[in-house]
Amino acid sequence: MLRGNLATRPFYNERLVRVVLIGALAAAAAWAAVNLATVVSLSQQGAMLAERIRTEGMAAEAARNEAQALRATLNPADIATASQAATEANLLIAQRTFSWTTLFSRVESTLPGDVRLIQVQPQTDDDGRLLVALTVVSRRIEDLDTFIDRLEATGAFRGVLSRTDDTLEDGTIESRLQGYYVATASPASPASDPAGAPVPPRGVEASR
Repeated sequence: MLRGNLATRPFYNERLVRVVLIGALAAAAAWAAVNLATVVSLSQQGAMLAERIRTEGMAAEAARNEAQALRATLNPADIATASQAATEANLLIAQRTFSWTTLFSRVESTLPGDVRLIQVQPQTDDDGRLLVALTVVSRRIEDLDTFIDRLEATGAFRGVLSRTDDTLEDGTIESRLQGYYVATASPASPASDPAGAPVPPRGVEASR
């Protein structure tokens, strides 16, 4: 019978040590593989982004060169001519949809008793917006202000201003008004002439 003191003899479990070491090595290898795959993926994405940036930069440069070449071929005189043609086209469109009947109806309904309408002329500004120039004669400047307030109160006129005010020999005031007008097409009235413009009230000149 063998007797011994176990407290004084070393005890080794070599199998457990091997299992632990193998597990640690496997975990380290797996972690290294994951890191390597991540690095490779990020590198590929970085390369793709760099190629995309280069391609889009080349496209933008080509577009800039094309625009510069196009601007070099443009003649300022041709641009001015085209702009004038566009303005004239807008004026023709505005005149085609312009209703003299509606305009005279609105002016007549707002005209004070001491203000007389002399001339009406539709216009367009540089942006193609419809303007109306009105020449009126009033006894007092207060009557003219009342007329302007009534015009804007209709909602069809905006920014009505008096461009000139001249005192006539009889003491009355001739004023040239101008303001933006919202033209609304309306059916032709029986009093319209063949061109589509109604006969204005007596003493009123309608000019295009």
